[in-house]
Amino acid sequence: MGIKLDWVFSLKRIGVAYFSGDGILGTLQVLNEIKSGLDSSKIEKRLSQLEDPIGSIHSDVASVSRVLYNALEDRNKAYFYLTNRVFDKYKRPLFMLNKQSYISFNGSAGSSNSEIIMNNPYFIIYAAALSEKNNHMNQLVKIIESSMNGQWLNALIISEQVKLPVQVVNAFFEIYSSKGLGDISKEGYAYKYHVIA
Repeated sequence: MGIKLDWVFSLKRIGVAYFSGDGILGTLQVLNEIKSGLDSSKIEKRLSQLEDPIGSIHSDVASVSRVLYNALEDRNKAYFYLTNRVFDKYKRPLFMLNKQSYISFNGSAGSSNSEIIMNNPYFIIYAAALSEKNNHMNQLVKIIESSMNGQWLNALIISEQVKLPVQVVNAFFEIYSSKGLGDISKEGYAYKYHVIA
């Protein structure tokens, strides 16, 4: 039985793409290369970059994303410290994720005692998906999509219902809000989302 990814299709339906306009140009270029018979290993690499633009940043991004999600889940905060050993092990992908604005550092960015901040909603959802939270995210999207116009949703309450960290619920609220489907009230660490469409 396959994994249900209804939450992905729901985000796609409201116009959320995990790649920019450059990704569309890249897709066209890959298709042209396929037609011209370019080396299949190069084509496979290019297609994987289009399918997973975050993961293609570095080969250890998936592993470090799971580590970051576990830290977020354990502490129920979007900011935390990693042990020196873990930070040193994933230093390169962490710096690359920082450069792409998927995470940020608070403090001296070169030291292993820098606080890591997960404040990019796309990366938070990506990390949750890698941590096999798809069924929980399906439940979350169902709640958001079935809510009546004018209704206020509370991230803290929904977080408990769907068994996801508040930050994941906040991330979905941010994405829906960025598409003009609602407004966010950022009071404390748990957002409230006002459904308008």
